[in-house]
Amino acid sequence: LSVVSVAAGVGAGLAPARHGTRGDLLTPLKGEGVREGSARPGRMRSLLIGVQAAASLVLVVLAALLTRGTIRATHVDIGFDADRLVAIAPDFTRERYDAAKGRAYWMDALDRARALPGVRSASLALHPPYSGGRSVTNLRRNGVHYATYTNEVLPDYFSTLGLRLVRGRTFTDAEVAARAPVVVISETLSRDFWPDLDPVGQTMAPFDGSHDVVIGVVSDAITAHLRERSAAAFYRPLRSFASASMVVRTAGAPEAMVPALRDALQQVDPAVRLDLTLAATGLRGELEEPRIMATLAGALAALALGLAIVGIYGVTTFVTGQRTREIGVRVAVGATRRDVLRLLLADSLRPVAIGMAAGGVIALLSAEVFAAVLYGVGPRDPLAFAIAIAVLL
Repeated sequence: LSVVSVAAGVGAGLAPARHGTRGDLLTPLKGEGVREGSARPGRMRSLLIGVQAAASLVLVVLAALLTRGTIRATHVDIGFDADRLVAIAPDFTRERYDAAKGRAYWMDALDRARALPGVRSASLALHPPYSGGRSVTNLRRNGVHYATYTNEVLPDYFSTLGLRLVRGRTFTDAEVAARAPVVVISETLSRDFWPDLDPVGQTMAPFDGSHDVVIGVVSDAITAHLRERSAAAFYRPLRSFASASMVVRTAGAPEAMVPALRDALQQVDPAVRLDLTLAATGLRGELEEPRIMATLAGALAALALGLAIVGIYGVTTFVTGQRTREIGVRVAVGATRRDVLRLLLADSLRPVAIGMAAGGVIALLSAEVFAAVLYGVGPRDPLAFAIAIAVLL
């Protein structure tokens, strides 16, 4: 930063000094206007204005995209109510829990949690909603990889979250115990993979090589990241009990149930450490990143826009002052106020228009970098670009 600051200061001082040493002081004193050979400084001014316009447009576009994405994110339908969900993740590493011991722990823990007043339902999942964990499986469809959210759950996980059963059925306890090759899929996955067929009874073999049979379809849910473009998901019966977490639906405020849930589960094994989190907290965390980025981009865009306004105004004023005699001649021969304004604004806006054209191309390429944090808004969103162009103009 120090090197850049020094270079900028030296450059800002040398540029006008160099121009001054080459100036013709006699001509202005004679009142004869600017020399014919002074076009190079004019071209440099136009270049700087064009660069300012291009940079301003890029930043305003990014600010508009991020702001629209943040607004969209606050209105995303995640498919379930996250306000009264508590996730409980035990640390089994110290106790060296295996699959059998983990299953026994959870059966006892579920009974204790469900018996608590204020608990509406409880279930297990490998990845609770907005807990930071997720699994994605690349299914092959027509030679194209299709990223799909995957989870391992117990049968009552869907009712605990509030997901609607659209078709077929969910797992049975016997299928969980037998590790049966069955899956429940989301509506999006059903539409994408079997648009004209009933998915119930179909196998996943053509897509992942497994022999899993689809037994049911549930409503879509976004349980990991709001930025995900697709709600495609499939759920298998829980197998990894030693890696599972409990998901609890409370009747009232979930914060009030945290101490009771902790006490109930510590009675199962006091040596197991517990991490209790609220799904609503994780969901708010998902909104924090785009909000911060939108605020930062907006501040930078406002600064760039302010600099562009000052630059364009200053250059327009300077050029107008140089052309005072020409304007007087034009007015003398019949030019109107509108004619003079059109002449001067055309000269001022020409480099702006060229800079905006270049900035639009740069913005299209730059926006792709931020595609991952744009919620419900494409990186080439026409409204964001229209807003940015209108604001700059």
